[in-house]
Amino acid sequence: MNLLDHLEVCTTIGERAFKEHGIRKMLTGMKDEWKEVIFEIVLHKETASGIYYKIKTFEEIGNLLDDHIVNTQMMAFSPFKAHFEEEISEWENNLRHMLDVLEEWMKV
Repeated sequence: MNLLDHLEVCTTIGERAFKEHGIRKMLTGMKDEWKEVIFEIVLHKETASGIYYKIKTFEEIGNLLDDHIVNTQMMAFSPFKAHFEEEISEWENNLRHMLDVLEEWMKV
């Protein structure tokens, strides 16, 4: 088999595989980052009406969450997402749910 006769097809397949690998790597990387996140709760203030706590690392977690939502949205619009579409959608839903929870915590 002379591969040079099929160079265009081989190139297309290779490029597609490279892009799909990038999506897999990005999803795995984001999930791995969240395994290391620690929600550290510290004393905020103590009053006569009670003791109040806050998330010490809220800003860092919020920034990570924002970055990951943007990255997930970019993947959702990728023409190479087909094999990962369900996983991308589930991951985005998880991130949005976490954002909603953190926003509610901030209100409290």
